[in-house]
Amino acid sequence: MKESKFVEQNKKNWLEFETDLRTENLKTRHSKLFIQVTDDLSYARTFFKYRSVRVYLNGIAQLLFNNLYQNQSTGMQGFVKFWKYDLPYQIHCARKEFRISFIIFILAMGIGVLSSIYDKEFARLILGNDYVQMTIENIKTKDPMAVYKKANEAHMFLGITINNLTVAMYTFVLGVFMSVGTVLALLRNGIMVGVFQYFFVERGLFKESFLTIWQHGTIEISCIIIAGAAGLTLGRGLVFPGTYSRINSLKISALRGLKIFLGITPLIVLAGFIESFITRYTNIPDFVRIAVIVLSLSFILFYFVWYPWYLKKRRMYVVNESEKLSYKEPVVYDFSRILNASEIIGNSFKYFSSNILPFLLMVSGFALLHSFATLAFSSYQTTNELDVDSHSFFTFFNLNCIKSHFWIGIATLTMLQINLSGSVRKILENDTQRRSGYLYLISSSLLSSFLVLLPFYFGVFWGVTSFILLSPVLFTTVYKSYIEKVNFPLAIAETIGLLNNSWGKQFVNSFKIFVFIVVFYVLLNTEVAWNYIQMFLMNFKYDEQTTYLLEIFILSFLTIAIISVYSYFLIATSIFNYYAFREISMAESLNQRIDMFGERKVLFGFEKEHNR
Repeated sequence: MKESKFVEQNKKNWLEFETDLRTENLKTRHSKLFIQVTDDLSYARTFFKYRSVRVYLNGIAQLLFNNLYQNQSTGMQGFVKFWKYDLPYQIHCARKEFRISFIIFILAMGIGVLSSIYDKEFARLILGNDYVQMTIENIKTKDPMAVYKKANEAHMFLGITINNLTVAMYTFVLGVFMSVGTVLALLRNGIMVGVFQYFFVERGLFKESFLTIWQHGTIEISCIIIAGAAGLTLGRGLVFPGTYSRINSLKISALRGLKIFLGITPLIVLAGFIESFITRYTNIPDFVRIAVIVLSLSFILFYFVWYPWYLKKRRMYVVNESEKLSYKEPVVYDFSRILNASEIIGNSFKYFSSNILPFLLMVSGFALLHSFATLAFSSYQTTNELDVDSHSFFTFFNLNCIKSHFWIGIATLTMLQINLSGSVRKILENDTQRRSGYLYLISSSLLSSFLVLLPFYFGVFWGVTSFILLSPVLFTTVYKSYIEKVNFPLAIAETIGLLNNSWGKQFVNSFKIFVFIVVFYVLLNTEVAWNYIQMFLMNFKYDEQTTYLLEIFILSFLTIAIISVYSYFLIATSIFNYYAFREISMAESLNQRIDMFGERKVLFGFEKEHNR
């Protein structure tokens, strides 16, 4: 059917629909209108994809959709729906994360108890010497729970509630670091609870401490575990996007995690109220305190365990369409126009997001090699030189320090270049013959890695300067040598000619990536990272030297991982620079479009109509 005939047949109905829509004279005709308009729109999308009729019908459908939903009831109904259906649905979807969070917390409590059994001073390390000493004095005065009685009720309520909300928020938000931060937060809080409870058990005060602490602790600790599940949900969307876009997966997992976190905020306030206004009365009958604990536990089990299962069994969940993940669109790299520096870096991030797992495995392997090399060097290291070297960003590759790092660094850069060049060529060149030019790639990668790291022999300043200024050119040269099958020296000369007037863009990209990665290194050297490492090592009873070596091992691993990530983005950006600069220099896409001028079947965004 021709477009003109299609319009003539349906024009009367469309005009009537449009009039009703704009005057809101729809009443019971919503369903009929919606079905008919969407049917016509589907037909137009199929047969008149680039014609104005499709745009017109799409506008009508949008108006109709907005009219259908703009007058829906909100307010109290939405509030009730959230607690009755939305939150239980999110809890059911995150049931695996709930189990993992619970297991991690229980294991952490066990670690805290065992550490306290084997190390009598462990409680002072975790709880603080002042707090432990104060509690011991309270025990001597026959009032071990006096800590809950000293502060004013209102002040205590405000301080405790804010602190608990902060702890839960950190537990949730740290999930954005691929769930690792959430796991560490759960370990920290679980160890603290285990140490705290065993401290009283060790002194024969289990009954009194249990009936006092768990009045508020039942809800408070449950909220920490639930916040952990929210954080794991957040991280899962980033680490395991499945067949979906990683960005879309992260958005939806963040929304689900946020809903779970918002669901526990009233409970955290309630726990703070119980701790401030009820827990302090330790002389009330035991059955009252037991009743508070049982009621709190019953509510947690009912709302967060049984009720989501019940709704699922009765099929009473309604999935919000906005929470459905969209399928991952194919990643498209367009070099048909001149890209700016930000767009080139954006291509590197797009490639990273679609190949994150293989890259992380490779980085972890080389980081382990560097870390073991550090430990091997320590076997004959007698001064504090190792401490300085291992805590410095780029001193790993200094030949005057640990020589094995230099050679492992060459292997790391070489493998990153080979892996990236081969996989990117397969995508951008649509070339499955990856072994074509492979000898050029291997030899060029080895030579460029050596040239990049050699300046570290003369000092860290020269090495860092080489990384920022020299490596982008060398990495681009490697890819050019691989693609065009030319030897490395000739490829260098041709790369310099290819850059021509694009040196500024090349170095701007390099500097942006350097600044981006330095931020992560600064975070690594903050007290937060050190506290987590120290907290982890406290759970192992090793001598001072062994603990020191484990600390160096962890820091070496994290530092080389950061450097590898930096190198990855630098190599990827250099490869994409090759295509961008080639378009600037040779204008291949522009010439191709000029040759095709007049042959296209699309005119001003609309397809030329042909007789059917």
